[in-house]
Amino acid sequence: MLFQVIGAMAEFEREIIRERVFAGLRRAKVNGTQLGRPKVEVDVESAMRLREEGLSYEAVAAQLGVSVGSIRGALNGR
Repeated sequence: MLFQVIGAMAEFEREIIRERVFAGLRRAKVNGTQLGRPKVEVDVESAMRLREEGLSYEAVAAQLGVSVGSIRGALNGR
């Protein structure tokens, strides 16, 4: 019975934390705060040229100074 009471209290606390997080996110959106990581600009033409030269995604990313995921996303049209 004690474990059930402790479990119920933990579940209640988790729900309160969840509500506070969602309220904070809503408030940030209303205030115009940009959420998440900033977008990285990728020179798509240079990336495509380097890929056509036979370089790997990793080598292209290193030359352009961005992450491999940014290169893949830019070249796949995301």
